[in-house]
Amino acid sequence: AEELGDPSPALSPKICPTTLLEGPGFVTLDKPSGLRTEDALRFLQETHSQSELVSRLDRGTSGCLLVATGPGSAKVLTAQFAEGSV
Repeated sequence: AEELGDPSPALSPKICPTTLLEGPGFVTLDKPSGLRTEDALRFLQETHSQSELVSRLDRGTSGCLLVATGPGSAKVLTAQFAEGSV
């Protein structure tokens, strides 16, 4: 039988976000298109273990992603997003 496709598919290159700004309680990442928001969070959790998402961008969307670096700032930033004041 004839095989279909390459038996050893190439892995996609790892896409990493760039840190744009870091302040007390938050980090802003430059999320490139093709990177899932959850993967951007995992990237940040390597250096900020308590990081939490307070917003999301679709996988195909690039842009600034605001991430809280602790539970206190997550609560404040989530409330600000809900109020539309971010």
